[in-house]
Amino acid sequence: MTFDQVLITDVHHYTDQLFCFRTERPVSHRFTAGEFNMLTLDGKLKRAYSYTSGPYDEYLEFYSINVTDGAFTSQLSQIEVGDEIMIGKKPTGSLLMTNFTSHKENDNLWLFATGTGIAPFISILRDPYTYEQFNCIFVVWSVSHKKDLQAFDAFLGEEVDILYIPIVTQEPWANNERITTMIQSDKIMKYIDPDNARIMLCGNMSFNEDMKNILENRGFVEGTRNEPGTFVLERAFVES
Repeated sequence: MTFDQVLITDVHHYTDQLFCFRTERPVSHRFTAGEFNMLTLDGKLKRAYSYTSGPYDEYLEFYSINVTDGAFTSQLSQIEVGDEIMIGKKPTGSLLMTNFTSHKENDNLWLFATGTGIAPFISILRDPYTYEQFNCIFVVWSVSHKKDLQAFDAFLGEEVDILYIPIVTQEPWANNERITTMIQSDKIMKYIDPDNARIMLCGNMSFNEDMKNILENRGFVEGTRNEPGTFVLERAFVES
């Protein structure tokens, strides 16, 4: 894989573990909302990161967790404005509208994320094309603590035309059950089926697998580049 070497233009730390950073955008750099790319600091250790910037933004943006003793994230969390990072030239991913089977204009889009899995959905919501495709967009974002919502809570709650359901599982909160529990108890998605909705998933492996089972039991079919379906999931998740 070949890389572009770019300058860090902004870094924002929200908590001791969560931070966001922006870089210059090479003129030739193209990606589709929902895709991820490989990042590296030294050309050796590489990790997959979803874009949080929109496909038409003049900058590139990424959201990260700093995993304790993480081989890559512990280094990445130390970057400062003026440093350089290398970004792959071939973005890819599963969270693409083209991986859905055709749908009606009055269908809804559901975006389910845990933790930093919200990243690709921020990019998708920064793409005007998304809003042309669906009647209503729901975003369900689950985190452990209230402070973990800081990076995009205002954006999701105030700046975009969506229905936003934040979930906090380890502190008192209006919604403090796991996403899968809320679905199984019909607190959300009670009347959702493949005839009226398309769904995207991005979270840790166990969450993705649990959601995949729930959706397939309801008649949803996973979509890929080769075989479009009624839900898609992303397996690239930063863990170290």
